[in-house]
Amino acid sequence: MINNIQVLRAIAALNIVFYHAFGIGASYGYATDVLEPVMKWAANGVDIFFVISGFVMFYVQHSHPRSPWEFLKNRVKRIVPLYWSITLACVLLVLLVPSAFRQSEFDLQHAVLSLLFVSRFAGFEYPVLVPGWTLELEMLFYVLLAVVIAINPRHVILSVTALLAAGIVFAGIPPLVLEFPLGMLAGWCYVNRVGAANGKLLFIVGSALLVASILLQADPDVWRLLFWGVPSFLMVLGACFIPQVKKGLWVTLGSASYGIYLIHTLTLPVFYKFVRWIGISGSGAVDEVNLVLCVLFSALMGVCTYRFYERPLAKLF
Repeated sequence: MINNIQVLRAIAALNIVFYHAFGIGASYGYATDVLEPVMKWAANGVDIFFVISGFVMFYVQHSHPRSPWEFLKNRVKRIVPLYWSITLACVLLVLLVPSAFRQSEFDLQHAVLSLLFVSRFAGFEYPVLVPGWTLELEMLFYVLLAVVIAINPRHVILSVTALLAAGIVFAGIPPLVLEFPLGMLAGWCYVNRVGAANGKLLFIVGSALLVASILLQADPDVWRLLFWGVPSFLMVLGACFIPQVKKGLWVTLGSASYGIYLIHTLTLPVFYKFVRWIGISGSGAVDEVNLVLCVLFSALMGVCTYRFYERPLAKLF
């Protein structure tokens, strides 16, 4: 894996953790007006992830072509074990300690559809494990990509884009799924060395546009493909052509980003429940400190999940 892409994974994961930490902290009485402008902007972590996903799928399939079945099997082995583990843990906690959750009613249909990555397509607002909504779109992308590999692999980017666009028009799929083929385009550019001479410029422009989008007052969900997807494309492509960082903290966080992403909806309330239990009241700078510590705690738990559970579990498959 390209180390700079791992760093972008880490940034994306931490952005999402911050986004949810802000909302959960406010629900426990730890609101912070100082960092509120950054809160909605931090949701761009999903867009960075989607572009990276498209990039990696194109690059891996180009470097090591696989049959549609092998491609899907590898995706399932990568995504399913940890997601099912944490989803089933949430189900078990709801059954055993319902008071710990705001939504304490167990719904078997909801749980099964969540495990099958189709809960939102079946009418539920979110799966049991809320971050799983993005994985449901990821799995849709993987299935469509596998179909294209089987039928028309020569025009894979155009074909996947057309299928996803049809899903947006006829099935109400969120437009941000077009960030997957945007990432695939970045992968095509990378393997064909398009933009290789301007890697630093691409990365700087993409980063500047993403940071500048914090000034937008419009609904980010309406414009996110333009104001978050395109900058993410430029950042991902540029990151491939600039000197790679050495292995270290950021690369480790990038490797653990999947675990951080999935586990943080459990670690965030645990942190704030603990803070409230030890008697720290929310006020001024205390809220900002709590928010930062909460993000760091969730990142640490994500790294532990990766090292002591996700990696050993992956070896079993």
